[in-house]
Amino acid sequence: MNRLARWSLTASTLIVTAAYGSSPESTANLLAAKLEVASASAGQSAIAMTAWKNRDPDLFMTTVPKDFRFERPDGSVLTWQSLYDRQKHQMAALKHIDRFVVTIAVESVSADSAVVLSTQDWTRVVVSDGKDARFKTGVTHREIWKKSGGQWRMESLTEHDQTREELGDASVKDRDEFYE
Repeated sequence: MNRLARWSLTASTLIVTAAYGSSPESTANLLAAKLEVASASAGQSAIAMTAWKNRDPDLFMTTVPKDFRFERPDGSVLTWQSLYDRQKHQMAALKHIDRFVVTIAVESVSADSAVVLSTQDWTRVVVSDGKDARFKTGVTHREIWKKSGGQWRMESLTEHDQTREELGDASVKDRDEFYE
């Protein structure tokens, strides 16, 4: 089984809690909704990881609706086109992914809306200022999901807790890339 398939089946962290004092039926419905939205988020993350692995911004954008709202930590908002241009530029500069890990936690959920925290941790080699550089970066996306017609759809996300550290050696020793 390839690493992406294994990731989508086992490696994401799904935090599911029951509502104490609720009826068994409402608790079961809440747990089902949490699992559904977590699964939708994990599926979307798997597509994004495949896009990064293949350096394919078109694949990355297949899950992003045209009216999607992407808010940066500084409050600026990226349009669909500016997000596409950003992915295209970043993928072109990407030389190697050492490690790409996504952790998913459902923060809150109701029958038709949810907040999901998706944390990405990367170590990668990119071409920066004409030379190779290795960076360790991280970010948490606060995703707003809505359920309509029986399907969960991410409507917006806000980036939080960005980290970026340049590491020393930028040589690629292991050609394998690790996705989890």
